[in-house]
Amino acid sequence: MHPWHTVTSALAPFLLFASMALLSRARPASYTPRAPTTWQVRFIDPELVP
Repeated sequence: MHPWHTVTSALAPFLLFASMALLSRARPASYTPRAPTTWQVRFIDPELVP
């Protein structure tokens, strides 16, 4: 197998996941994290359960 095939097969997933990680960390400069407004427990609707 050609060495470049091995290199590109390794680089493609690395660059894909690296770009996803960078995009998930990107935030607007004015971003301020907020706490949830309610801490209530969410129950499954009994009508949906078989």
